[in-house]
Amino acid sequence: MNKVDLIYNNLIKEINENGIWDKDENVRTKYTDGSPAYTKSIIGKQIVFEADDIPLVTTKYVAWRSAIAEAWWIWFMRSNKVEDLRQLGSKVWNEWEQSDGTIGKAYAYQLAKPVRKSELQVKFGEFSHSTHTYRCKLNQVDYLIKQLKENKSSRRLVTSLWNIDDLDCMALEPCVWSQQWIVQDGKLNLIVNQRSADAALGVCFNWWQYKIIQMIIATLTDLEVGRLVWNFGHLHYYDRHEELLLKQIEGITHEPPKVIMPSRQELEYYIYVQNPTKDDLHSMFNLENYNHNGKFSYEVAI
Repeated sequence: MNKVDLIYNNLIKEINENGIWDKDENVRTKYTDGSPAYTKSIIGKQIVFEADDIPLVTTKYVAWRSAIAEAWWIWFMRSNKVEDLRQLGSKVWNEWEQSDGTIGKAYAYQLAKPVRKSELQVKFGEFSHSTHTYRCKLNQVDYLIKQLKENKSSRRLVTSLWNIDDLDCMALEPCVWSQQWIVQDGKLNLIVNQRSADAALGVCFNWWQYKIIQMIIATLTDLEVGRLVWNFGHLHYYDRHEELLLKQIEGITHEPPKVIMPSRQELEYYIYVQNPTKDDLHSMFNLENYNHNGKFSYEVAI
């Protein structure tokens, strides 16, 4: 069996066998018909993907292009405008779009803020013998990339989407809320912390996204890709998902696909010069031999 499918299937089985229902609680989440969306959950789970693992399940189709679009929108376009995401071909944030067209101070807003002090060395002219130092503040992503190039041994390379001062101004408090980036032996390892994980919908989407983000950052910093370590706080499935999800994991599995990544030059152009279009993203990232068991439709709880 495909290793990634085995990991995923075992998580679902563990929830089913050992999870605890919250049906006695006054839950926040609701289905579109207004009914409470109850969950069965386990807590404090960690999984590890090795460098060559492609965390894309095959027991169902994962909307991998939409996942890349959202990842790019948050991490590299650093936009909180929902229309920008729609232009990239994804509608996953439509339900949380606020009256101003944004998702508030969530996700990309936190990554885009200039918050980390840094110094830039600038040399004017081809024949200049002097270098000028400019002190400035960088956003979290640019600071991370700079540090990975200049200070690979740092144990302080943490990015965070959880800003307690801004939580009340977010359309949704971040589910994946922090990341630690660790370089060992020339390999970029990534630890992802997720406070709340929807096993049927979000988990498969998020695993794939952060593998792509890890591969992009590694390409930009001339590092090899290392492990992807995932820490779940509250891992759950919803009551209306249970029957179909248990059916899904009984399906056959397939060999993992091959990921086709853009070059460093192409990535830098679309990050620093010109925002990509939907077609640009489609040409930049591709999958070969992504065989799967088709779409499984799960109701979204909000």
